[in-house]
Amino acid sequence: MMKTFRLMTLQFVTKEQKLISVNLEDGLIINKEDEQSRWLIEAFISKESFASIEKEVNADGKIFVMAVISKKGNDPVLFETSVCSAAEVDGAIILLLEGVIKKGRNKYAELLLEDLINQGLQGDQLLDAFKLRIHAKPVIAALRD
Repeated sequence: MMKTFRLMTLQFVTKEQKLISVNLEDGLIINKEDEQSRWLIEAFISKESFASIEKEVNADGKIFVMAVISKKGNDPVLFETSVCSAAEVDGAIILLLEGVIKKGRNKYAELLLEDLINQGLQGDQLLDAFKLRIHAKPVIAALRD
């Protein structure tokens, strides 16, 4: 049995660890609940937004994406995916990705804090950086390991 959720946001992680946000017109994410724990991500995006990620989509190998599922306030989840298809329909692009979760969303705060401490932040500086980044939810190098 598969479970379907609403895709709220989608960001592509570049090789340089930068995030590229896509402007979602609509999207679904499906937990296939199979032996490999695979997920399907179906994103309806504008042609302009697709142009910003086309290089990432056409690159060989795996594509890392950060997805927020169900509610905008949820933590992003990192997926390692590959492109199943990209097709133009009614002036938009339907992008279908299949992949697996790399790290669970419940670890995000811990990994962020660890990353900030590893950067040498302490005291008020650490607290300020944590508050800022926990809401922005940037990709953390440790998430890709």
